[in-house]
Amino acid sequence: MESLIGLGKAGCNIVSLLKNHPVYNDFYIDTGIKGTRHICLPEYENTEDYDTNKASFKRNKSQIHNKVHFFMAGSGKVSGASLRMLEQIKKHDLNVCYIKSDPDGIGSIATKRERVSFNVLQQFARSGLLEDLILVDNLSLEVVIGDVPLIGYYDRLNELLSTTYHMINVYKNSRPIMGSPDERSNIARISTIGILNTESGEEKLFYPMERITEKAYFFAFNEEKLKTDGTLGKKIKEIMRKKLDKGTKISYNVYTTQYEQDYGYCIARTSVIQGEE
Repeated sequence: MESLIGLGKAGCNIVSLLKNHPVYNDFYIDTGIKGTRHICLPEYENTEDYDTNKASFKRNKSQIHNKVHFFMAGSGKVSGASLRMLEQIKKHDLNVCYIKSDPDGIGSIATKRERVSFNVLQQFARSGLLEDLILVDNLSLEVVIGDVPLIGYYDRLNELLSTTYHMINVYKNSRPIMGSPDERSNIARISTIGILNTESGEEKLFYPMERITEKAYFFAFNEEKLKTDGTLGKKIKEIMRKKLDKGTKISYNVYTTQYEQDYGYCIARTSVIQGEE
């Protein structure tokens, strides 16, 4: 089992989409919420007050598994509680998924608040306090989906993110039928995820990552196709050959799936702080 923790509205919404998978249990941190696995924060005027609030995991700490997936955005005031809550579970295997808002959709104060959270968490990742920091940009998700109606906008983005995140987690913990080991460098703890077209090799990352040093690819093919298509191995190797880039370490793995449709996913990693001007 692994644990999901959502902080704020954005983080809690992602966790609520992932909670039905039997490999997870779920926890929520926000204002105005109730439940046995919910930590309700008081509503404060200032972000700093959330950092000094005495909220804790004390009631639920024994239920939190070693591997933790922590979801949050940085533009809301509640993001001020992130460091305090992470500190309480620092001995766990912490994977933080940070969702970056569209700067045109939030005010100047929220933009400054997000910049602080964004930079501090990257420093945490580089120092080894986080196992992984997965960066996601809502604008990049929008590009992947295409035209998104205003009603249901965030639902569509959250569905894409949650599905991709879960499937990558599944394949990282599954045995491939062929490929090369995904051996992440210990310093490459800043990453993003994305989808991969298994026919063309086109990839669409969920964050415009700069100075990528490592990439891992996941191919998931229908089992019958893997048994009957004699050209598949050559096609995969050709896609990987085109992705070879000086200075970037590449790995890939192939998995069987019972789905009729083929799927592809990718992870891009770096040790370089993102968003520095």
